[in-house]
Amino acid sequence: MSGGKAGVNMELLPFLSSSARHDLKFLAIKYFVGLSGTVDGRLFINSKPVYVDRIIELASDNVTDVVCEAISCLVNLAGDPNGVNSIMNSQLAGQLLDSVLSNVVMKGCALADALAMLLSNLSREASAAERIVDKLIGADPPTTLDQLVQVMCLVGFNQMAELHFLAPFLANLSQVTSARKYFMDKQRCVIQRLLPFMKHKSDVRRQGVSMILKNCCFDYGNANLPKNLYFF
Repeated sequence: MSGGKAGVNMELLPFLSSSARHDLKFLAIKYFVGLSGTVDGRLFINSKPVYVDRIIELASDNVTDVVCEAISCLVNLAGDPNGVNSIMNSQLAGQLLDSVLSNVVMKGCALADALAMLLSNLSREASAAERIVDKLIGADPPTTLDQLVQVMCLVGFNQMAELHFLAPFLANLSQVTSARKYFMDKQRCVIQRLLPFMKHKSDVRRQGVSMILKNCCFDYGNANLPKNLYFF
């Protein structure tokens, strides 16, 4: 990135803050959304932890349109492994995950689809998936695997979002041993609840569920693997 553009980005930094005036921080985050849509732009943002921190900060802003743009920016950044690392290494990563996991299962959350997409992108990286699973099954989690599965399986749960990207998010989590144990727990009947979505109209949801089943089926050490899964 040219020195001129880098200078412009630094000039915008004071406005990339929750304490900035509404119109100014909206214009600043809007600019960074555009920047995150290019390879060079993502490389530049990822090379400056302060930008990533500020974008995460705005994802919890009190102005909805600012939050929407910040989430869009994070979705773009998380599309690359470097972006996932930048986000997860941020000092605000824990706060971000708590907020996103809490809101994605909130009925009536208008940003739930974008949040589910962010979780799906972040969890592609094994280390990030492990960290998310630890948070979900740890003490006092912001939400639980049970809640995520329940919300994904309850069609029409959120009238303002389709939540299809919860399926690939859960599929990414199934690469983690403790998550697979949860999915294969006979007492929870999770697999049985997921099976109907193998024929869902949404490619995203259908393929996500298929990947969960594939990951669980190839976990040969799992003695609780239901026999009926071998038919797939």
